[in-house]
Amino acid sequence: MKLKVAIISNHYKPDFEDVDSLLKKWFTYKIWIKALSESGFEVSFISRFKNTEHIENKGVNCYLYKDTLSPILKFYRIPFSFYRSIKKYNKADIYILDNINDYLKHYFFSRRKFDSKIFVIYHSENANSKFPILQKIALSKIDKFLFSAKGQETKWIKKNIIKLKQIDYVLESSSTFVYHERNIARNETKLEGNPIFIWVGNLIKAKGYISVLEAFKVFFRKHPNAKLYMIYRLNQDEEKVKAIINKSIILSENVILLGAKSHYDLEMYYNSADFYISGSYREGSGYAAIEAMSCGCIPILTNIPSFNLLTRNGQIGSLWTAGKSTELISALEQNIEKNIEQESKKVLKYFEKNLSPNAIAKNILRIYKEISQK
Repeated sequence: MKLKVAIISNHYKPDFEDVDSLLKKWFTYKIWIKALSESGFEVSFISRFKNTEHIENKGVNCYLYKDTLSPILKFYRIPFSFYRSIKKYNKADIYILDNINDYLKHYFFSRRKFDSKIFVIYHSENANSKFPILQKIALSKIDKFLFSAKGQETKWIKKNIIKLKQIDYVLESSSTFVYHERNIARNETKLEGNPIFIWVGNLIKAKGYISVLEAFKVFFRKHPNAKLYMIYRLNQDEEKVKAIINKSIILSENVILLGAKSHYDLEMYYNSADFYISGSYREGSGYAAIEAMSCGCIPILTNIPSFNLLTRNGQIGSLWTAGKSTELISALEQNIEKNIEQESKKVLKYFEKNLSPNAIAKNILRIYKEISQK
């Protein structure tokens, strides 16, 4: 008999027209649904919405419930009628919620006395509750909090909000992108360079663009045929980035700002690159890095918990300390000495075993079996 998993969404946006638009926005749900359903789980997606209906979407049961509350709920607003409907109509072995700081909703959900396991996914929220004791009590009935990587749980444990026995590790998301031959992808994207580096991340200070550009300014002097392409959605510091680039002839010649690209188009851009670069000081899981690795990009990432997981502590690609451009220069030099084709195959193999949707599903099954046996 198949295990039943229900993924719960308390929120939606008023401009959402249907399930597809909802899942397109909350793409983490879409990845988990795909991962679990393809691995033999019976999956339901259950969300508050502007109308009530049951839809079968690509083999997954989607249940939408209308209530009288606003689409995006404030912290203290609890969708009681939504939870009653779930208990009555949507029995499952595992319920998956998200956001540790939405603890009042998690408390009232768990109080419905479901004879099931309840998991909460960590989405990079801060452990800065004004009421840590209340939060601890509210979250006491949650079976597991799912962090992407070891180290992300530290502050939650130190503040005594959650217990060590409640913690486990499952990648927050994965990628459905696949590898394409480099010459085919480059013919489509028109990316050129030897080698080609790609950055996909918002232009904000926390992404560490200053140290990345400082490192490449040195690197390009020795490797003038290399190119760095930067793709970004939020352009908060775009003018600052342009100013840094324009002050340097070598950066002006070798750094290309591509701006925003659709998620669909990103697959071919990743497949056009040899290396993926990040300068992040903090990440929940590192969506862009995961997507890049699913396309065989060799990762050169900062030494933070989520990236330690993605690279097996630097064994896949390289790690460097955020903000230290000299370390990035060394990492760049070391990586271009490697056989890029062989390293790319190594990345793809590691992704499939450890970071793929299938790997997520295996972890969920493992956790369920472990806590069910206790």
